[in-house]
Order: sequence, then C-alpha cells, then structure tokens
Amino acid sequence: MRFSEETRVSDLGERGVVDLLMGLIGESGVNLLPHPDDAVAVKLNGRVLVFKTDMFAASTDMPPMMSFYDAGWKTVIMNISDLACKGAIPLYFIYSMGVPRDFKLVDVLETVRGIRDAAFKYGVKVLGGDLGECKELVISGFLAGSCPSGRLMPRRGAKSGDLLAVTGCFGLTAAALETFIRGLKVDEKQLQLFKNTLFKPEARVKEALALAECGAVTSIIDSSDGLLESLLELAKVNNVGFIVEELPVCDHVREFAEMFNFKLEDLVFRGGEEYELVITLKPEKLEDAVRAVEEAGGVLKVIGRVLDRPGIFYEGDNGRVELKGGGYEHFKNDI
Repeated sequence: MRFSEETRVSDLGERGVVDLLMGLIGESGVNLLPHPDDAVAVKLNGRVLVFKTDMFAASTDMPPMMSFYDAGWKTVIMNISDLACKGAIPLYFIYSMGVPRDFKLVDVLETVRGIRDAAFKYGVKVLGGDLGECKELVISGFLAGSCPSGRLMPRRGAKSGDLLAVTGCFGLTAAALETFIRGLKVDEKQLQLFKNTLFKPEARVKEALALAECGAVTSIIDSSDGLLESLLELAKVNNVGFIVEELPVCDHVREFAEMFNFKLEDLVFRGGEEYELVITLKPEKLEDAVRAVEEAGGVLKVIGRVLDRPGIFYEGDNGRVELKGGGYEHFKNDI
C-alpha cells in the first residue's frame, strides 16, 4: 500500500491502517486466527486460548443519552461478542481506563460498575486494570477465553452454495441512533426499546457456543460494524459474494422507517452495533444448526446464500440490486 509522509489515517481508514500495521508486525506463526480475523488464538496443553481486545472512546462511541454505566457495559460486550463468535468461552477480563482530571469520581465508579455487571452476566471474572489521565473517557478491554481444539470458528471457510444466516433482527440500533441524535419523537415504549438496544446490548454467547458444537458453521463474524460491512469482510477473506433474499428486519424497524421516512434497507444494512452473529452454514447441517441455536434460547434465520462471484446483492421488491459501501469505520465516519 503506497503512502507518503503527508498521508493521514483518514485517507486509509481503520482497515487500511490495520493492514499496514500487520505488515510491520508480521504473522506470528502460532496464531490460529490469522489477520484479518478479529481475535487471536493459540494452542496450549490440548486446548485453544482465545484473546480479544477492543476499545471504547467517548468522542466516537458514546451517543447522546448514554450513561457512563452503559459505556462500561458496552466495552465488555464488544469484547465478549467477538471472542464468543470464535466458539470460545469468555473467562477473564482486564481493562485500562483513561479519564480527564476533572472527571467526577462517581462517574468513574459508574463506569466500572457497568464493566462489573456485564462481565458477571456472562460468567466472566474481572481481574483488575489500569487507570490513567486522558483528554476524554477511553476504556480499553482485554478478554481471554478458551475452547476445545477443533471447535474454533474463523472468518475464513465460506464457499459457494453455503447458506447465509443471522441470529436476529437488524436495524433497531440504527433507528435508535437516529432517534437520539436527531431528537426524534417516539412513544415511551419505542424509546425504552431503543435505549435497551443501543445502550445495553447483549452478546450471542450461548448461540455461538451451540453452533461451534454442532459443526455446521463454515465462517462467522459478529455484526458490530453493520450487516453490510460484515458481509463485505466475509466476502473479501473468502473470495466469494452474497445474495440476501430475505431482509432480517422486525416490525419495530418497519414502523420507524415508515414513520420518519427512512429507507428500510439503509437501517438494516448500514447500521451496526447489533452484536448478532452473521454465519455461513453447510446446507446439509441447517436443521442441526437451527435446533442447536433454539435449544440455546436463540433464533437462527436463513436470509440468503453464498455466491461464487464477488459482490453483495439484495433481492428486494424492486429486483436484484448490488449493495455498495459499508458500515461504520474508524477515521472515516463521525458519530
């Protein structure tokens, strides 16, 4: 990748910069989830240890009405979601937190309470962390987990003919973000739903572990950057394309789109922060996968299939269209 001394990180975007950094570091030779996967894994004494780190920064990750408790909660969920979708059980969490010197002590405590409570929900032990001075609230999380050898689920592995499935509805977080940023007027029931969706997300840990055990998954990613971006990432690493034949949307999102004149496809494909699983499956294992997820308390919806040619396509009411662009990317998008 060519660049000059005047090149800014915004010229490349997060993924372009990460590609350059990985070129500097190089592959370790022991990582079972090589770049561009979003976690790392190594073998140790017959098991696989899986590690994940992710960061929350107030200026880019903290929308209006979000509390400091929610910020701590979300930092943990970001890490748990990425680690669990590798098929690993999340075990231990460490955080580093930077705050301004005039930051209120009560807000520091609320942030850590959010970290503690989110970790507790998923059986994760918080081992401690580090506190330092910063220009804004920044929380960096580090999560360790493990899985049996042979159950690791990487991004790489999808092939033409596989089914495309997801674990839930898309577009709620996009609707919530539009509501809070634009100050849209919604009823109290919608407002509470949007707050829970955006500020108290949940990771699909049980569903991911059930899928890892049934052996149906050929590739997987979580949708924290949006459904379209997730599909673009899977397509790139697997040299395939996708056709979405059924929009994974719920009635709440349809009603919101109609009420405020939003394009439904934009809310579904270009949102983010859903923390749903986006999966490709062996067709002959579909029933096993659906049963496994349902027994874990979740749902699995087939929304399309894998193509042998590049491109992300949606088969909607107006025929087949190719979807361009993606979801959120650091250094390129504003909150």
